[in-house]
This record gives sequence, structure tokens and C-alpha cells, in this order.
Amino acid sequence: GDGVVVFHAVAENCGRDAVKGAFPVLPLQDEITIATSMPIRGSSTDNNDAAFVWDEGIEFPEASPGSGELSISAGVGRLPALEAFASTLDEYKYAGDYLSALGMLAAMNSYKGKNYRIGAPAVVLGNRFGELEDGLISLTADSELGLEWSRNSCSGRSCIRHANPWLNANALLVAKRLTRAGVQQINDSLIDKWTKALINELQKRATQARVNGNAFADWDLLARSYLALGSADIKDEDLSFAKLVDNRNTMSQTGRLLLAHYLVDNPKEVTVDVTPEAVLREVLEDSYNSIRVQGRTAYVSNGNGGQNTVEMEVQGLALSLFLTDFQAYGDDFLVEKLANWVSLGNAHGGDTFRYFGYIDMVFGAFALADYDTAKFAADPNLFLKVDSGDLNVLTAYFSSTSDPTATATKRWDELLSSSSDSAKPEGLIFSGTGKGEASVALELRFVPNRLSKEPMYRGIFVDKIVRLVDPKTGQVTGEPIQAVKSGSIVEIMLQITTADDLHSATLIDFVAAGLEPIDKNLSEDDEQAFGARRWWHYNPFSSPGAETRPDQVKWLAAWVPAGTHSACYRAVAATPGIFAFSPAKAFSNDQPELMGLSWAGTLVVTEEEIPETTEGMNALLELKGVNQNSRITMGKDCHEECNLGEECNISTGTCEEPEVTVSLFKSVSGASRTDESRGIATGANVLAFLVVLTVGTLFVFFMLRKKYSKKAFHKTWFVEKNKLIEMTMV
Repeated sequence: GDGVVVFHAVAENCGRDAVKGAFPVLPLQDEITIATSMPIRGSSTDNNDAAFVWDEGIEFPEASPGSGELSISAGVGRLPALEAFASTLDEYKYAGDYLSALGMLAAMNSYKGKNYRIGAPAVVLGNRFGELEDGLISLTADSELGLEWSRNSCSGRSCIRHANPWLNANALLVAKRLTRAGVQQINDSLIDKWTKALINELQKRATQARVNGNAFADWDLLARSYLALGSADIKDEDLSFAKLVDNRNTMSQTGRLLLAHYLVDNPKEVTVDVTPEAVLREVLEDSYNSIRVQGRTAYVSNGNGGQNTVEMEVQGLALSLFLTDFQAYGDDFLVEKLANWVSLGNAHGGDTFRYFGYIDMVFGAFALADYDTAKFAADPNLFLKVDSGDLNVLTAYFSSTSDPTATATKRWDELLSSSSDSAKPEGLIFSGTGKGEASVALELRFVPNRLSKEPMYRGIFVDKIVRLVDPKTGQVTGEPIQAVKSGSIVEIMLQITTADDLHSATLIDFVAAGLEPIDKNLSEDDEQAFGARRWWHYNPFSSPGAETRPDQVKWLAAWVPAGTHSACYRAVAATPGIFAFSPAKAFSNDQPELMGLSWAGTLVVTEEEIPETTEGMNALLELKGVNQNSRITMGKDCHEECNLGEECNISTGTCEEPEVTVSLFKSVSGASRTDESRGIATGANVLAFLVVLTVGTLFVFFMLRKKYSKKAFHKTWFVEKNKLIEMTMV
């Protein structure tokens, strides 16, 4: 809010006067965001009697007075996302454009109500079916080449045209989906040409490999072909299904997922050394263990602990595959978050669904339609309630995918109960009745009621130190400091570590009041930004790109690869005094709940000489009545993987068993979770709710995800399945 200061002037025999001024009072740190998403399904598929209550409610964290805002949005079905995909189809020139449109038509045919309104994308595409089919006819040459990418794929005497087996296989997959969805079927003569072209090309490649004395090795293509053709059309022994299965470990993630989908469609396929069920389970578990969570979304990574997302085709194939084993994965919150990721579509990479990314659109759309069909969200009849104690926060009824998204925004003081003396609202409870599933997104924005002496981790780890700059050399010198003589120049070094690639991020540091930041953009020397290896080193937070203001320095990065990055700026110690050293903050612009705060403490600016010894510095701080900052140096990674039950102590860089593990969950009756949940409760909560963690917990989480099977993970996670669980934001 605003503060008011009044100055009074009094002079003898001259009367008195006064002047009053207002000034903004800023919090000691910036507002932070906590957000998550959850699937709230109806009680059953055929009645509206018993309410489904989500297993875990959310307890509000402690917030500074006057801050705190809650936002909730809920919707049923992913049809709006599919229509957003379809809106990118603004021209038809290449084979991918026609296949994308027909794939979208097949996916959207799964929905009721909104799908058939006048002007709906499904209706528009349905009316253009003949035009789209004619486009494919014009791009299909003969049974030797099948479907070609464009009309001018090759020309001239030196042109040698080859069949594109991937394009023909994808065309057959779209045709199969159209048939399954009950849409008009593509001309049989087209399907026959694509089929023959694909089989002929596979045979050519197998024969050429034998002539060269090699074995056929394009197993990804063969897996796609089996899914498109079936086994009856592939006769060559080197292309047998048994050999395909034997070589599954040499395939990419895409190939293994395609193989798994073929096994779902053909469960009685004969294999030699392994059963189809075992192969399917293997791919399901590998895909599940590759999931990484980012707030309200989750994505399939490139596996083996990789931090990079893979193409949307893989995301869609994995999502559809999870739904084929609904008993094991249907109600898994990670699967719902994966559906949220796929729904974002183009937001992940700019032109994900343009031209050569056509198959990403197709499999992404198929997956969303599969998800809604499995969840009865394509034809809902759902009543949703969100309550905080006796107060209703949100009520919504969904009977069609045409129903708009339900939203509610409340200040925390609006949710305070008159019968309670608590300074924060009661926890949120989510319930659903009827048929279908609503995807609920929750966002809490607030200023914490205290500064944390340790870094706060919610997907990004942030650390910072202050060092003195030698006025003679212009270089930083000495150990990190907490006190500085006025008139000196200091350098504030920020370090962020992210386990995942971030497509857009902000790093901001709030300057202590006794410091005046130096605008690096006014300097011609950019050595500080890149260091000695600046000719090749990419720094997403380079100093020349910083926005410098009197109270803050901010960097914007379009791309932050997984790993550790640093940024720095310099400031003049201008005003003597004892000042709060507010935390630096880094967050994802797309999902601000993916964030981190550095430690907070105290900075002393004094006119006295600064002692050079640690003992002298401690004596000075004691004289000033200032506690020593709990963190002075940068955190250290552990060089070895910590054992189960240990955490990485980032102060020492060693694995240690924590003395106290705080229970982050509690039942409504107040009983803490049992010790059985200790390991997962300190690590996997990153997945569910983005609670405040230390960076050491992140390492434990990765270890647990690697060591625990899905069955063990769920057995530990839902240790009080019959009780409503609340979450405590620490």
C-alpha cells in the first residue's frame, strides 16, 4: 500500500507549517506464484448420486497482509485445443497440409454438440472432404511412388524420384483413423497405391541391404509400416515381426511407441522370446518414467534422465498409449498433465505444426480425442464444486464441450471464515458429480510473510553472492561479503540451475536499498558478460541485455537450456545503513509457478573500514546487531548420486541423511502421513504441487523416479487413500 510522511516546520514568532507526502510501500520480496492442475472426474459414468472428492485438498500458505489472490479455471474436453490446431491450416499446398486437415477431422468427430454447430472447424473440414481428397489424388503418382510431398518434388532429366515410405505410411494411418471415426472413407484406389508403394519400398530396402551384405536396420520405419499395414502385407523374412521385436531396443522412442500401438491393435501377434504383453508393459513403463513435470503440464523427455522434450508426435503417441491401459494410468495425474502439454500445441516451439511438422499435429490431435473419449469428456454431464470451508469458490455444470470455461478469482481476505480466527482461508476441497472429467487449473499468487534464509526451489534453483571489485584492476576479488564500505563497487553474481529446458524465462534481482546499480548497457566493455570464451559460449542472461532500474535488474531470456547459467551486475555502495538483502527470482514466463528464489539476508554498508579477517567481520556484524547470513557461498552439487534416504547438502556438496523431514501433507483430521511416504513425500511433491524444496530434494526425486516402479510409486503416494489429504505449502 501507500505510506504517508508529514514534515512539521516551527519557527518562533513565525507560526508553523507542515507538508504531507505519500509514497509506495513495497514488500521485501516480489510476489510468487504457486500453481497446479488436477483432473476432477464425475462420480460414475451412469449416475449422479455419489460425489467424487479429489484425494488431496490444498491448504493456503502464509502470506503477507493484504496480499494473496486465488484464480481457478475449469473446463471439460480438449476440443478448443483441437480447433486451435485446425486454425493453423490456412493453406493447402503440400501433402502434410491435406493429411493434417483430414486427421483433425477424424479427431474432432469424436465430440458431440459443439462439433456440429454451423461454422465449427469440424463442419468446415467435413464440407471440404472432397477438396482435400482431390488434393491427395493430385499428389499421388502411381503404385510405385505413392503419395508425394508436393507437385514439384522433382523435375528435369537428372531427376530420379523415389517413394517416400514415411509419408505413405502416415497417409494410411490417417485413412485408418477416418474409418474408425465414422467419417467418409478415402478413395480405395488411393489407399491401394499408398499400400503398394510402401510395401515395394520396404522390399527394395531389404533387398539392397542383402546385396550390400548388411542387415535391414530401419526398424522405426518398419514399426510405422506394421501399424499402417498390418502383418499380412509384409512377406519378406528380414522384415518379419519377430525381427522387429528383437530389435526394439535399437529403435527410437517413436519406433517403440509405434510398435506398442501395433501390439494394442494386434494382441495375438506371435513373438518368439518375449510376449506381446511384456513388450507393451516395457514401453509403457519406459514412457512413464520419462515424464517430467512443469507446473500444470508434463512432457515426455528424451529418456535416460534427459532434460529435453521430444517432438509432439512422441507426446501424442505416449498419451494415447497410456489410455489403452486405463486401469493403471487412466486416473494418473501425470497423464492429465501430459494432456495439458499436448493441448498447448504450437506454444512449445513456434511452428511445431507447420508443414514438415504435420505428423505432430495429427498424433497430437488423435491423443487428445482419445483422452476425452476415455474420460467421457467428449460427451459430459458433470457438476463441479470447489469449496473453502463453508464458502463456495466455484460451481460449474458442463453438459457439452461447447460450455465455456468456468473461472473464479478471489482475494484471500474474501475467503476468510467469520467463525475462525485464522489469518488465512481454509483449505480448498474439489468434488465432482455425474459423468465426464474437468481439467482444473489452480493458481495462488501471494507475497510470503517472511524472507527465507535458504533458497526456495520450485523447479528452478537460484543462488547469489556479493563480492568486492578491486578499483585498480576492475576485477572481483576476495571471498563473498556481507558488509561493504560506502563508495566501494561490488559485483552481485546470480546463478540459476534448471533441470529442464525453458522456452522463455525471466531473472530479476531486487537491489538492496543501500546500493545503486550500474547500467551495463552504458558501457562499451562486454567482457563481463561472456568471459574469455565469449566467441562460442551462449549465455541466456548476458549483462548487456539486462534492464537496469534503481530498485531492480532484470534479464529476459528467449531460451534457457537445462543446466546452470550465471548473470552478474555491479553496483555502488552509496548509502550507509543496514538493509534487507531481498532474494533474486527466476521464473518461466509461460508457467510462472516454475520458479526459484535465492536466499535472503542482510547487507551492511558502513563508512568504517571493513575487517579483512573472518573474525573481524563477525565482530563488526555483531556490533551492528546483524546476524550472519546463513548462505554466503554458492551451492555445490554432489559429485555422486545420493543413496535412498539421503539428500545432497548443497552447502558442503556431500550426500547426507537429513535430520528432520517435514511432512508436507496432512489429513483433514490432522494426522501426518506415515513414515512409509517419507521418501516420496520429500521428492515427488515436485510433481504434484510444486512445493518449496531445496535443490538437494531435486536429486532425491530423480533417484526415486529411477528406482521406483509405477506400482511402488502409487502404493507410497496414496498411503491414506480413504482420507481427504490437504497440502501444506511450506
